[in-house]
Amino acid sequence: KSQLTNTLVGDKITAVSRKTNTTRTHTMGVKTVGDKQVVFVDAPGIVGSEHYRNAAHKRKVESAFGVASECDVLLFVVDAARHLERKDPRVLGIIEKTRNALSELLHEEYVTPEDGKSVIPEAILVLNKVDLIEKHRREELVRMVEKFQGKSFEFSRVFPISAMSGAGTKALMDHLLERAPIRP
Repeated sequence: KSQLTNTLVGDKITAVSRKTNTTRTHTMGVKTVGDKQVVFVDAPGIVGSEHYRNAAHKRKVESAFGVASECDVLLFVVDAARHLERKDPRVLGIIEKTRNALSELLHEEYVTPEDGKSVIPEAILVLNKVDLIEKHRREELVRMVEKFQGKSFEFSRVFPISAMSGAGTKALMDHLLERAPIRP
């Protein structure tokens, strides 16, 4: 997710490492295109409580829920290549946990400026590292998306990308720019 943030912003604003849980606090980056601007927040990754190393790690993960509750759009970044090789049922659990945590934080009272209705932020599923998936296995991505879709979030869109090479990220960025709310 940090590599994706850097790619979308167009500059290195956050540390990228093969080691998990590198992001300790949220980092913000801004991309301006014409009269539109998108603010990206790279928050600590959300993992199941069985992976908490200590109380500080638990607080770090839980802070990500607070950051997410203030966003207009949430990107759920899944390592699609790894998930195809070793399906991890915890990924669905973490998505569901995120939805529940946001509901609690927002108390279903989050109000959009456009229509005044209570909503959870739009959720987008981002399938990363699709460049590592052999072409004959790409149809398996459809089944993967079907498993994720509707379990806890209704993903408005699904974007297969490679954050490292940038493949597919233009379509994602175009969608985010299209969704950018009008604000003072």
